[in-house]
Amino acid sequence: MNLKGNHSIYNVLIVGAGNIAAGYDRPGQLEYLTHTHAVCGSPYFNLSGFIDVCAKKANKAVSKWGGQSYCSLRDAFKNKIDIVAITVPDQFHYELLVEVTSFPVKLVFTEKPLAADVKGGLDIVSLYEKRNIPLCVNYKRRYAPEMSELKKHIQQKLYGNFLTGSGCYGKGLVHNGSHLVDLLFFLLGEVTPISATYGFVDFTEEDPTASASLLVKNRPFWMIGIDSNYCTVFELDLFFEKARIRVKDLGNCIEVSTMEESRVHKGYKVLGPPSQAHVSLDHSMKYSYENIFHFLEGNETLKCTGRDALDSLEICLELKGKLK
Repeated sequence: MNLKGNHSIYNVLIVGAGNIAAGYDRPGQLEYLTHTHAVCGSPYFNLSGFIDVCAKKANKAVSKWGGQSYCSLRDAFKNKIDIVAITVPDQFHYELLVEVTSFPVKLVFTEKPLAADVKGGLDIVSLYEKRNIPLCVNYKRRYAPEMSELKKHIQQKLYGNFLTGSGCYGKGLVHNGSHLVDLLFFLLGEVTPISATYGFVDFTEEDPTASASLLVKNRPFWMIGIDSNYCTVFELDLFFEKARIRVKDLGNCIEVSTMEESRVHKGYKVLGPPSQAHVSLDHSMKYSYENIFHFLEGNETLKCTGRDALDSLEICLELKGKLK
């Protein structure tokens, strides 16, 4: 860690050099779609470099963004590394999360899931707590300020009590379904799995997409699996006593319709015209790294911890076990 002006500068190592690491955007782009853009576009971080099993990919990322290409964690940690971002495919998360704890790191930021099973997830969370290493997870919708504002309004009972709801997703119960479950945890706080049915493969054999029923705050909720080969979708539809809230367009839009008296049928309440708010999801990576910086400076708590990610992993794996 260095000091520049009145604030610290943290050195970031990115493990993986694929799309979410460095490929989805480019320097100077308005959207922040990758870890590297969030790091390079911030005054709080310095890009140390990349590790990837494919040296060609790592070198390509270096030519695009800067930093160095390393062949291993041991090689990289010959330099001062403060933060490690893990952006490799899902099946490699567990082993890398374990390996990183052998090095002097201030914080680890990982893509989800933590592991392929609940025991692995528990092992990771316990290991990080034992070694006092903060673990942050990229459930990106948590970092958008508009989602935090929606959560605040729900907690303030602005819309009354939660009644029921549904949500659509695709590309794996754990891989993407956990995003939906995590958002339910974030906004509403209580999620219990009930049953799962109609599983199909649109991601990997080990992680089917499924439709499922849950209880959210002891109210019924339905997850609907949509084959991502036909359509990429992420939506949430929540009914409250005083309003209907829809999270649309992959989470880029929040639509609120409040209940009002019917002008036609006396004594009936209907949904009024919806108001829409844009969600700055294309900046969520930037917001996540800002959260990490302020956490390391002692000014904020992490918006998504290993424990948070473990909650969603447990729900999704339990649903997977219930597939009929």
